[in-house]
Amino acid sequence: MKKTLSFLVVILVFVFAVSCGGGKNDENGPDDTDSVDDTDAADSDTNADTTPENPDSEKPDSGDSESGDDADSGDSADSDDDSGDSESDDDSDSGDSESENDDEIKDVDIIGRYADNWGGSHIISKTAWFDPSKDGDALFHIKTFEKDFIIAQNDENNAWNPEKWSRFDFFGKGDKIYFCQIAFDKETEADALAVTTADKTDLKAGCAGFGWTELIEVVEEGIDKDDEKIVAWATGYKDYTVGANVNENWKTPEKALGKAVGDSYDVVVLGDGGSIVLTFDRPIVDEDGADFAVFENSISDTFLELGTVEVSSDGKNFVSFDNYYLGSEEVTSFGGHDARLIWGFAGKFKQGVGTMFDLAELAGKPEVVDGTVDLKAITHVKIVDVIGDGKQLDSIGDPVYDPYPTEQSAGFDLDAVAVINEMAKKEFEIEIAGKYTDGYTTHTISNSDWIMGDSVFHFTKYDKENNFMIAYNAGSNQWNPGLWSRFDYTEKDDELYYCQITYDAVTAEAAEAVTTAERTDLSAGCNGFYWSKLTEESE
Repeated sequence: MKKTLSFLVVILVFVFAVSCGGGKNDENGPDDTDSVDDTDAADSDTNADTTPENPDSEKPDSGDSESGDDADSGDSADSDDDSGDSESDDDSDSGDSESENDDEIKDVDIIGRYADNWGGSHIISKTAWFDPSKDGDALFHIKTFEKDFIIAQNDENNAWNPEKWSRFDFFGKGDKIYFCQIAFDKETEADALAVTTADKTDLKAGCAGFGWTELIEVVEEGIDKDDEKIVAWATGYKDYTVGANVNENWKTPEKALGKAVGDSYDVVVLGDGGSIVLTFDRPIVDEDGADFAVFENSISDTFLELGTVEVSSDGKNFVSFDNYYLGSEEVTSFGGHDARLIWGFAGKFKQGVGTMFDLAELAGKPEVVDGTVDLKAITHVKIVDVIGDGKQLDSIGDPVYDPYPTEQSAGFDLDAVAVINEMAKKEFEIEIAGKYTDGYTTHTISNSDWIMGDSVFHFTKYDKENNFMIAYNAGSNQWNPGLWSRFDYTEKDDELYYCQITYDAVTAEAAEAVTTAERTDLSAGCNGFYWSKLTEESE
């Protein structure tokens, strides 16, 4: 009898073990891999290093910037199956049993800058939802902002449904954010508010029969002062206009030239509302990616003094980069803000790290379209301090804040401007290359440059048949840096003569269009002056 009972116990244990093993395998079924569309857009982690600091005193770090929800990303965010709480005492390898369920619909802070899974762009503040596009910008003025929906009026200049009303529903799921513009053409705010809420449980068709759109947070990276992508630095300056509240020892524009030092003191302070224009040895050009970078001097990731950035190809006509300040709180004298909410301003990163700017972002500006500003030959970069009291508005009409008021070294503290893409050096077979003197100064003419005393002119065109060169005045030149020159030359009785017929043309084309110097009149044919004789120096 004991043997029979023992045998039965063994059989029951074996059956129970098999049963438990099968149950565990059943729990680990295939993952639901459905997505909003056929493309699974990658998430972008927010890791904004933001900084800039005032050199006048040790500004305290005003706390960590707010970080987004740190959700686990286990299952696909598009799975519609709720897996329930993980607190049950089962045999699955669930890790932390109290971790947030990835399929749970949750409220999110949607303010920020995003791309979407269709290639669109979205900038969202408390007062505006802005969709910049090469096909036409769309701006929506927010009137109601709730935890999971927004009611906004379409801007009067929108290409589609101007001055109508829109409703945006949004929510979080796992580590992703989704939105649906469930209404876009309603006659009144009340009509938009009355629209049936989009179905959050159906990512594929819950947006009026269409899929919800995923918002992917955009992360902006700075560039280190020692990065090998940097090929040059600003070599000259002009129009340093000092704003209020700057002590004399900070009025040092020469400190903005050359490589960034990356400390709190080797800077020029602009003051409240002040500005400065930088010039360069060779023009900045629009190529792939960022083309230049601006370095401020903050020792903190949150104490950020901001500046707007403008560029010009003639030193007179400037075009400004769009900028967006998505914060809404005033910043005190020693306060800080979240750099993830700052876009298009210089001063977003701490000392030694530059804010990068891509000239391609200006391609649709009227000044660029009509040819006033040439993105293939940017000769001047202008930095203008933002007075951070909120009176200045960003590109979508929101107030801009930074530490205010400050004294002694108020405003933007410029360390340096770096060049990432510059006009390539051009080589020609210059028939008059050599070393000369004109009785006043020396001239060294190579296949790429004309060096006249301390001034350097980089050739961009050589016309051998008509005996002239077009050249860019280097940014370090004392006179007319960043402008253009034309050199005509001729020979008479085996003697070489030259005429710098223009030295301050605003573009290369303008320099070439200047009337040719009169070669038959060496005494007055150079704009009423005599041609200069070049005597070759002996070795």
